[in-house]
Amino acid sequence: MALVVEDSPKEVPASFYAQVLNALADLPQVVRFASVCDLILQQALEQLDPNRVGMEITIARCMPPSPLSGNMIRSLREDLGRGTHPWERELTEKTMFLGAEALAGYVVTFGRARAIQNHEEGQLWFPAHWVEGEESAAACPILRGGRIVGCLLISCTEPNYFLPSRLTLLQNYANLVMLTFEREEFYALDCVALRIMPSYEVQLSHFANFKRRVSDTMVQALRNRQPITVLQAEQLVWQQIEEELIQLAPQPDTGA
Repeated sequence: MALVVEDSPKEVPASFYAQVLNALADLPQVVRFASVCDLILQQALEQLDPNRVGMEITIARCMPPSPLSGNMIRSLREDLGRGTHPWERELTEKTMFLGAEALAGYVVTFGRARAIQNHEEGQLWFPAHWVEGEESAAACPILRGGRIVGCLLISCTEPNYFLPSRLTLLQNYANLVMLTFEREEFYALDCVALRIMPSYEVQLSHFANFKRRVSDTMVQALRNRQPITVLQAEQLVWQQIEEELIQLAPQPDTGA
């Protein structure tokens, strides 16, 4: 199959950088992350998929260490995403844990971008996360001062799509997404020790009662006279789910 011609612009428009900086300066903190990320993902899709061949772009962020993790990053959680047909949608929250078995996990572990150019290569390297209709994929780390917060993950219905200039453009958008995170959300690369996560089908049942678990966590904290916010309760529940999923997936023998 012929290579896709690289006809998309190779640089983020200078005017868009100003638009992002203005949004970061003007928006209140409660909506800043989602609003600015939506702005960036929408612009990235328009520039990387101008002909609407079919593309999905997602932010996957490091799960903060839990007491059981030994202060290590053991997984990523898909956070926000946008897509064009056949994955067409506006900005939505995504829920899936990714680990050492995924392209995103590879990129976060090594702190460098990687592209998969065709379905056969994807099935060879990352078969657990290669979905129907996906013919090429790429991921770029979201770094700040050598520390990492996650990656920008993108899929396309066309093979051989993420040639060098498009991968460079994607990294530029990842660098813009970096501005939406707080300094304390970044981790040293040597703190990344990703585990294997089970399939999405296995994960689904653990998300079904998420809101009830958050509510129960807040009630219990109140009973203990240690009240917490909704965001804090959500983080605790995500960490509990992460541990449950790690226990379900076969892990490599470390020799310990």
